[in-house]
Amino acid sequence: MKCFFATKITLRKYPGKEASFNRLTLSYTKSSIMKYYILLACFAATTLLSSCMKMNCSDSDSLDGTWKMISVKTNSNSQSVGKPALVTGDVIVSFAPSGRSGGSFTGKTPSNSFGPDKYATGNEQSLTIGGLTMTKVAETTWGEHFVDNIREAKKYRISDGKLNITTTSKTLIFTRVQS
Repeated sequence: MKCFFATKITLRKYPGKEASFNRLTLSYTKSSIMKYYILLACFAATTLLSSCMKMNCSDSDSLDGTWKMISVKTNSNSQSVGKPALVTGDVIVSFAPSGRSGGSFTGKTPSNSFGPDKYATGNEQSLTIGGLTMTKVAETTWGEHFVDNIREAKKYRISDGKLNITTTSKTLIFTRVQS
């Protein structure tokens, strides 16, 4: 199937003098239209995938970013402890991926700072913390909940905007800090 378009274009620059172009023809076949749509679909898919890679849309379970600890739950009886009212500082941890399966993290407790230290992620959201470089000088009980448990991290899960890091005996619960 071919479609032809013909038109006559007349230009009048000076009265009585005409310039004409008789027959401007454009031809489209069904296969050339299909090639156009396929090319357009490929371009759209490439654009979408590259933008998702930049924004991490495909990885909603990313540790990337800064998180504030909001509670600590005991795994055996599900009792939760929040930050004591008298503690003035927060436990803040920032994860910076350096590959598909790990990176480094830094942060602070109410009394001390830590890192940079390494972490690794694996299948089924496993999490391994290589170590924690810090001192525990005058650490608060809130900071101790983090320091005493983070090195035993086993798994992580992000749900409803909260990061849950499950250790051997506790689950540390964080909320994302908006930058």
